[in-house]
Amino acid sequence: MFSETTLILTAGVCLFVGAVIGYVIAAGVAPSGSGRRTLENRLKSTEQQLEDYKTEVTQHFERTADLVNNLTESYKDVHEHLAKGAAHLADPNLGQQFLTNADKAWLPDESSDELVDESANIEPPKDWAPEKGTLSEDFGLDKKAGEASSEPTNRPS
Repeated sequence: MFSETTLILTAGVCLFVGAVIGYVIAAGVAPSGSGRRTLENRLKSTEQQLEDYKTEVTQHFERTADLVNNLTESYKDVHEHLAKGAAHLADPNLGQQFLTNADKAWLPDESSDELVDESANIEPPKDWAPEKGTLSEDFGLDKKAGEASSEPTNRPS
């Protein structure tokens, strides 16, 4: 039917055509050299911006830590000044109390029960009113003419 030469020649032509089609598709899909360089430059620029941002954040928190340390030192200086002033100008026992209580907290801990009196009758707020008034559901709503009642309608003033 077909000669062996024709079969080999057809296979060679098909292989060549397939290679050309593959090359054209690959060239169309792959980014060009300038497009790739543009993307690489954008990537480098973005990475540099990220590094700059990280540096700024680190410097910001270092500065914040320094300011907090300065604030702590200033607080200690103010406390010592008040203690010395109290010792010099007021009762010596008051100044001594300032100095001895310098390391203690000025406010009670959250775990302490000093603020809550056990004998106090503490109730959560109610979400209802015991009487009709501004919290009633129909406050300020006018009744229809057919449903008029003997009660006057409540209107906000």
